[in-house]
Amino acid sequence: SAASDVYKRQRFYRTRLKNITKAVRVAVEAKDIEAANEALKVANKSIHSFVSRGFLKKQTAARRVSRLAQLVNTLKAA
Repeated sequence: SAASDVYKRQRFYRTRLKNITKAVRVAVEAKDIEAANEALKVANKSIHSFVSRGFLKKQTAARRVSRLAQLVNTLKAA
C-alpha cells in the first residue's frame, strides 16, 4: 500500500541520516581530521539532498550540518 511505501522510504532516509551523522561523530571521537572532513563533506551533500526530496526542512538540514561542522571544528582548534 501507499502508506507502507511512504513508511519504508521515511525509514530508509532516517537510517541514512543516523549513519551519516554517526560517521562524522566516530571520526571526531577517533581524532581523525581527514576522515572527519570527508564524512562532513558527505553529510553536507546528503543531508541537503534530503531537503530536495522533501524528507527534511531546509532549516533542519542546515542546523544538523552546522552542528556537525562545529563538532569537526573542535578537532582543528585542539
